Amino acid sequence: MELLSDLPKSNQHFILVDGLYCDGIKMNKPKMRKAKLIKITTSGTVIKAPERVKTATGKVMATMTIQAESDKRSPYPLKIVAFDINALELMTYQKGNKVTATGRYEWFNGYQLTGAQIVAG
Repeated sequence: MELLSDLPKSNQHFILVDGLYCDGIKMNKPKMRKAKLIKITTSGTVIKAPERVKTATGKVMATMTIQAESDKRSPYPLKIVAFDINALELMTYQKGNKVTATGRYEWFNGYQLTGAQIVAG
């Protein structure tokens, strides 16, 4: 930190592009941390049929829910979200089909696999 003596007394708290100034002391801006993306492959049975979702940008998007199976925990519902050509492929599956998908594992109102690609069906 460095002490600045030329700051006006009336504006002691303000932000500049290169740093934060508070009461004449320059402090570094806190850096935003990016969450690490977790890419996984999982398999399960379709429990909710695929549906097309409208996006604000007009991009093709589809979602479905599978009952994900794992040897480390009991089965759990997992939402699969796919875009563009992968969304069209996802729409071909029906309730009860077995599916294996790869994507980014995220939390958004529940666990979901985003940007999914179907590996095997």
